[in-house]
Amino acid sequence: MKTSFSVFLSLLFVLTFSCHINAMGLGQIDVSSYLNQRLKAKVEVYSDNPNILTDFEVYLASKKAYKKAGMKRPFYLTKLKFLTKRQNNKNYIFISSRSLIREQFIELLLEIDSVEGHVLKRFNILLDMYRFKKLN
Repeated sequence: MKTSFSVFLSLLFVLTFSCHINAMGLGQIDVSSYLNQRLKAKVEVYSDNPNILTDFEVYLASKKAYKKAGMKRPFYLTKLKFLTKRQNNKNYIFISSRSLIREQFIELLLEIDSVEGHVLKRFNILLDMYRFKKLN
């Protein structure tokens, strides 16, 4: 009887004073550039926390993380820039490069550290060649 009552009190305490847990996730990558152009891409950030953009850092994963994932980490990836921004009432990570990307296939491994936890996400990007539209 005492055990049942203590379990009941414990459960009541947890349910009464539990804190709200915010979850964070990343969507698919949307690339708007082509091969032999500067990289322009964005990834949507999903979260219950409206202030998520002020509460996290995004960066290219370390050499160790790439190796652990069985991926190559070419030097040009270290030159990528990451910017977090709210656009059209949604949160995004914008990824860009200053130099032209000459590799058609990119394996990108992002790390995000936030108050909500640590996220490591892999993106595979296939850059198409730019095609000129025919004028009639």
